[in-house]
Amino acid sequence: MKVLIIDDYVKKAKDIKEAIEYSILEEIEVKYAVNYKEAMKIIINDNIDLISLDWCFPVDENEKSKIGNGKLILDELKAMNLSINTIICSSDQVIINKNNYPFVLGCIKYDYSKNLNSEFSKLIY
Repeated sequence: MKVLIIDDYVKKAKDIKEAIEYSILEEIEVKYAVNYKEAMKIIINDNIDLISLDWCFPVDENEKSKIGNGKLILDELKAMNLSINTIICSSDQVIINKNNYPFVLGCIKYDYSKNLNSEFSKLIY
């Protein structure tokens, strides 16, 4: 299974990778993107099966993180007619209309004390 973690915070991305490895019983290949442009390049060029999507990250390497950039990714996936299973994992509280984005499995509010393993397991299976 190919997984893309879109997050510009290294510690959080590592925690997410460990939670996904715990939750998925098959071998995974993990790719990382820290901004919108990197993420879209990977989505277009690789056959991604699952995305962990932060809600706040930069558009490119020259910009600062911006709340709501996760929606850019969701809108691109929808426009490209890609139904890649996506889990939003963000320090921000995010509510998604699943009618607009049926490929979003759910949202996890990232908290350093929270057990991400169980949160990801609930959404993946």
